Amino acid sequence: MDGSARSRSPRRCADRRPNHDAPLVFATTCTHRLTSQVGLRYKIMVSLPFAYEQGASSSYPAVYVLDAENYLFPLLATAARTGHYFASRRRGGCPDFIIVGIVADIEDQFSKVDAESGHISIDVPNLWTGLRESRARDYLPTAAESPWGVPGAGSLKDVSGHVAEFCTFVATMLIPFVDTTYRTIASQRAIVGKSFGGSCVAHMMIEPICIPLFSHFLLCSPSIAWDDEAFFRLEEESNMSRPKLRAAVLVCAGEHEGSSKLIERFKQTLDSRGCPDLRITTMCLSG
Repeated sequence: MDGSARSRSPRRCADRRPNHDAPLVFATTCTHRLTSQVGLRYKIMVSLPFAYEQGASSSYPAVYVLDAENYLFPLLATAARTGHYFASRRRGGCPDFIIVGIVADIEDQFSKVDAESGHISIDVPNLWTGLRESRARDYLPTAAESPWGVPGAGSLKDVSGHVAEFCTFVATMLIPFVDTTYRTIASQRAIVGKSFGGSCVAHMMIEPICIPLFSHFLLCSPSIAWDDEAFFRLEEESNMSRPKLRAAVLVCAGEHEGSSKLIERFKQTLDSRGCPDLRITTMCLSG
């Protein structure tokens, strides 16, 4: 773990916030770097509530977000911080939480510094290719070829299928790091993932090391059709040996994605396992 060497403390981040009536959304965002047990580097972005430094005795739920840098972390941070800011002025307060974004730390591999100006340029197309491969590596349960993707996209068969290693990193390194660095509520922890990330969240629901760590699982358009629906084979294999799920789960997808039957099968399968403290909600979004 090398988070301390390249991180900004939460107090320093918070103190940089301009003294305006409406704080900047990302003024309380801090960045850390961690290295997994197998030598993979991750960038960890943490968005703190605006009031985090004002109440040293207050602790907060934590929401972990996969595919952080691409879109989900800025989207959720903007919604959470602006939503809480304006809602607190309308209704006198609403729940707030810490957001933890996770993404493969590979940007340096695709960055170039101009010797004269010092400006940094990023090879965005190849960076996105690298992120696609890291997502397949960390979020998908088996090694297989992708049935999706743009024409000419590279094969994922040789890189996919290491979700169990990623789950171990999250459970044994990332969550302990966050809980010791920030004031979190261990019993209120959620994880969010979309597409490949949603597949990872689904796997965490059947991964013994992750099951007790989260009270909420949110899956957006999860890729549980991957490798001829490998999720259901793995779920069946682990059914008798894993702990009972005790969580609230939301699974959603768009009505034109063609995945509504698969999502209902996901719900019916887990509902049939006799977990009295498991609540699964499915949503099919129109438009």
